[in-house]
Amino acid sequence: MQLNHVNHVGASVRNLDRSIEFYRDLTGGELEFVNNMYGPGLARVMGDEGARVRFCLIKLGNTVLELIEWQQPQGADNTRAGADVGSIHIAFEVSDIHAVYEQLTAKGIQFLAPPHTFTDEDNSPGLKGATFAYFTDPDGIGLELFQPAT
Repeated sequence: MQLNHVNHVGASVRNLDRSIEFYRDLTGGELEFVNNMYGPGLARVMGDEGARVRFCLIKLGNTVLELIEWQQPQGADNTRAGADVGSIHIAFEVSDIHAVYEQLTAKGIQFLAPPHTFTDEDNSPGLKGATFAYFTDPDGIGLELFQPAT
């Protein structure tokens, strides 16, 4: 068995239109399509005869982000913190993290802290020189700016 590569990353959102606007503004990604999905195939896979979703794919370079609004059943709001088991985050690589941080802050994005560059004090030699900063989307999904070490 061989898993070739990650095809897409999916995230459940409360309001698909709001999330499309947020992620397209954030990334400049290309909206591939918006679809509704329901019927026997989804019902079988999800184990729920009434399952209905509205979803989209946004292409970001060599990655695809799938955003899914569950219409039936409706799930609970996201209350996971970064340390919670099962919590994920999406990291966006940038070439000038400080410039992107300033641009996003000017647009009202609130970061947990300013960008941090790994040093010897962080005890993570594999990331020494890399810089990162965390923020969230409108549904509390963890997002990260990441600039590799040069």
